Amino acid sequence: MKDKDTLNELIRKTISVGIGAAFMTEEAVKKVLQDAPIPKEMLNGLIQQAKTTKIKLNDIVAEEIKNQLSKINPSSIVEEVLKKNNIEVNATFTLVPKKKTKKKTKKK
Repeated sequence: MKDKDTLNELIRKTISVGIGAAFMTEEAVKKVLQDAPIPKEMLNGLIQQAKTTKIKLNDIVAEEIKNQLSKINPSSIVEEVLKKNNIEVNATFTLVPKKKTKKKTKKK
């Protein structure tokens, strides 16, 4: 029964790391799996898969952001805001005296 529990724990840990690995550093993945009885080749495979997944995820997010930003027209947004709103500016100005510097006199 103990072997089955160990196997279940290993599977649970591997799956959770596999999903979360896209958001973890290589060292974090190694730390999570360091106590697991996983062959080194499998551990290296998981780490490589995590790197690949992270790169793909970043590419997908970057592409989606690019697509969304390409649909935005900043000029029309500013124009819309200015049509619907007045601009009110509140400002405070403070005059601060300059520090006096001693003038050097020239000797003749």
